Amino acid sequence: YGAPASSRTFVWDQTPPSVSPTFPAEGSYWTPAAIDLVSLSGTAREEPATAGKVNAEFKLSDNDDAEIELTYLDAGNTYYFAPAGWTLVPSTIQRARELVAGTTIWQLIPKPSHDPVAPFDPNSWQSAGDRQFRMRSRARDAATDGSGIDARNTSAYLGDDGALDYLTFTVDVTIPSSSITWPTNNLFVNALSSITGTALAGLSGPQTIEVKITSNPVTGPWWNGSAYSFTEQFRSVQVLGGETAWEYPGLTGDTLAGAFLNDTTYYAYLRVTDRAGHVNPLQHT
Repeated sequence: YGAPASSRTFVWDQTPPSVSPTFPAEGSYWTPAAIDLVSLSGTAREEPATAGKVNAEFKLSDNDDAEIELTYLDAGNTYYFAPAGWTLVPSTIQRARELVAGTTIWQLIPKPSHDPVAPFDPNSWQSAGDRQFRMRSRARDAATDGSGIDARNTSAYLGDDGALDYLTFTVDVTIPSSSITWPTNNLFVNALSSITGTALAGLSGPQTIEVKITSNPVTGPWWNGSAYSFTEQFRSVQVLGGETAWEYPGLTGDTLAGAFLNDTTYYAYLRVTDRAGHVNPLQHT
C-alpha cells in the first residue's frame, strides 16, 4: 500500500443560515427620539444542527451576510427604507454579521434618523409619519461550488415567527391632543358630579389619561380620589368608547363628593400619555 500523492478535505454544506429579527420587540410602540437610541437588530446563525458537524460559516468580506428589509404600507403601496430615504423601489440594507457575547447578530445600519424639525430629512422616521413598520431579514453563508466560485446558501426572508412573517412595531411621531369639555373654563357651578373631555393619541393610542384637581396649583392640596392631600397627584379617568372620550371619576372608584367648597376656585388639569411615550402639554380648566 502506498500513500496517495495528494488529498483534499471538504465540507458538504447545503443548509442556509438561520436568521431572525429580534429587536424592537414585536408589537412595541416608540417615539422617534426613543427608537433613535436603540439598535434594530437580529440574529444570524451558521451553527451546525448536530454536534461534531461543521459548516461554511459566513463570508464577512462582502458585507452581505445579512440582508434586512424595513418597510411600511401606505394606501396599498409598500415603502422601503434605503440609505437615501424611503422609496417605492424594493430595497434592502446589507450587513456583515457581527459577534456579540458569543452570538452572531446583525444590525440595521444605517437606520431611519430622528429629525424633530420640519422639513424632515427624507430618511427620517418623521418623514414616514405615524406608521406600523415591518422588518424581516435573510442571511447567506460562504459556501462555494467545486471550483471555488460563490454558491452561497441563502435563507428565505424571515420575521420573528418564521417564513412569510414580519416583526412589526409602531413609531408614533404625533403628540396627543386633549381637552376638558366639562366644566368649561371660568365657569361658575353649584353642582359637579363628573369632569369630562376628549383625548386623541394618534396611531399608538392612549396609555394613560389622568386628571389633577386642586384649589392652589402651587402649594396644593390635591384631590386623592376621596379627600384632599398635600401629596401632588394625578388620578386615572374612565376611558369611554373609541379611546377618544373620558370621564372622571366615572367607574374608577374615586368620587367627587366633598371635593368642592363654596366660594372657592378650583383647577382641573389633564395629562395624556400615549403608548409610545409622548405626553401632551397640560390642559386645564
